[in-house]
Amino acid sequence: MLGRRLSGKWWIVVAVVAVVAIVGTGFIVWSPWEEPPVFAWEDCEAPPIDENRGFDDTPPQQWEGMPVEAVKIADLAGVTSMSFPPGSETALITTKPGVLLSMAPDGSFTELLDLSDEVLNGSDQGMPSVAVDPDGRYLYLTYIDLGGSVVLDEFEWDGAAPDPSTRRNVRTIPQPQEWHNGGTIVFGPDGYLYLGLGDGGSIGDKFDNGQELDRPYASILRFDPHRDGDDPYTIPSDNPYEGRTDAPAIWVWGLRMPWKFSFDRGTGDLWIGDVGQNCIEEVDLVPADSEGGLNFGWSRLEGTYRFKGYLPGEHTLPVIEYTHDDGDCAIIGGHVYRGAEIADLQGHYLFADYCRGKVYALDSDNGQAVALFELGVKPNLLTSFAEDPDGEIYILTFEQGIWKLVPGS
Repeated sequence: MLGRRLSGKWWIVVAVVAVVAIVGTGFIVWSPWEEPPVFAWEDCEAPPIDENRGFDDTPPQQWEGMPVEAVKIADLAGVTSMSFPPGSETALITTKPGVLLSMAPDGSFTELLDLSDEVLNGSDQGMPSVAVDPDGRYLYLTYIDLGGSVVLDEFEWDGAAPDPSTRRNVRTIPQPQEWHNGGTIVFGPDGYLYLGLGDGGSIGDKFDNGQELDRPYASILRFDPHRDGDDPYTIPSDNPYEGRTDAPAIWVWGLRMPWKFSFDRGTGDLWIGDVGQNCIEEVDLVPADSEGGLNFGWSRLEGTYRFKGYLPGEHTLPVIEYTHDDGDCAIIGGHVYRGAEIADLQGHYLFADYCRGKVYALDSDNGQAVALFELGVKPNLLTSFAEDPDGEIYILTFEQGIWKLVPGS
């Protein structure tokens, strides 16, 4: 009798097992049998998920290594990114209004391309990033177009300037709102292009993009931007969600606003500065040997703290986090220092906060924070960092130009 009852209800058993299995993968991060919990995230009173990794887990210390200072090398307002094409000492610079320039080693500028008539310049918008592919053949630009979409365009590159007549659209990604659009692009050690996208705007992840794998938001994408026949770009076959979701370019996800991220040229690790909401800013890490698919938890989590709803089935906690208690507001991710001029900084991850401007150096071991230092450098309205071919670090600001970190006196 019992056997007949079970066999008659076989579909119920299969359905329950399937739901449990899917929840375990992290694709579904809520329970259908109860209402999701609500937290007081507006007042920064949400509980942590790990009592040993709270706000004060790694308090900053004063830097005791060789002195560091920032020396101004150029005047330019509204800088959003700076990168160096392969084998070049001339930098490429984007500005928020939508102008691409080059900067010679002597600090002089040449305007290469003006797309300001095509670029929305409000809030988190503008022209956030530029990158030249490892072969030095194509230049890629991101900007927010007049329709509010994140646009990635390709230009043939002759080593000095992009050819406007060769312009090709690679991707256009509509944005729900004008905030948290993202747009930083970086070529990784594997030769693929990585594109960071925010959750698409509004407070509290209104559209629940943070934990959805069927849309490209709140993630870093990985793909080959070169044309392949009729395909404007291609998805690597080893991407974790290739063939599994409607957004197969996703490499890692659960990020609110990965405004700036970079690869450690020494290890290949991917370091991410993820901008928080009311309470917490965080530094995230994707190890070089990762197969992708890491979920950093937004908007179920903000850092190590509950934000809304259920915990993700699988999630990765930040290496370090800090609060807004002292006037901080938005993390600006930087680079792991691999230069030679400031030997004591070797291997430290540098980052800053947009509002306070303090530059920090994070010492870590195997993805775990060891110590956090204040370098005593404090530029106003810092927007980005840059790394030159020698591994030396530059600081980009919105109003005070471009600075280089050098040994202090």
